[in-house]
Amino acid sequence: MMAPSYMASERIQGFPALTGLRPQVLILGTMPGRESLLKGQYYANPRNDFWRLVYGVFDEQLTPGISYSQRIEFLMARRLAVWDVLQSCERSGSGDESITNPAVNDFESFLKANPGIRCVCFNGKKARALFEEMVRPSLTRRMGLITLPSSSPAHAIAFGKKLERWSIIKAFLGPDPPL
Repeated sequence: MMAPSYMASERIQGFPALTGLRPQVLILGTMPGRESLLKGQYYANPRNDFWRLVYGVFDEQLTPGISYSQRIEFLMARRLAVWDVLQSCERSGSGDESITNPAVNDFESFLKANPGIRCVCFNGKKARALFEEMVRPSLTRRMGLITLPSSSPAHAIAFGKKLERWSIIKAFLGPDPPL
């Protein structure tokens, strides 16, 4: 009997970065999960706490019915950018533990185009580990690097504890630098 296609390892492509005008904090995941890839949206799994955490950092509620485009506008208005460490990889399912043959995104070009980035916040340990292994050695720019608890439902710590840690994001947001 053949395994279902969702179990087979396949090459998957990530999404372009979500950036607005002059972002100051970059939140990096590893690679969008299966549901996100199917919907073409970052953090589309309703059990993933990402959007709830981002709204919570700014003391706002993520209310039902807020569209994906409204969520993106919320990010951009707060000078946040979202992307993934990986541009593509092979993976079966959605778990980071099954990632093989990773290819990283072009951070040199991204940071050149977004010079106001003060800090990179990693959405979980795997994103940080991949960045440290595959990206950081080639970066010459210094900035804050912070590992946050994963927003994934697989990372089972209380939402309040996650939000407390995610709130550090605000410390890296400030007035826009002059052009």
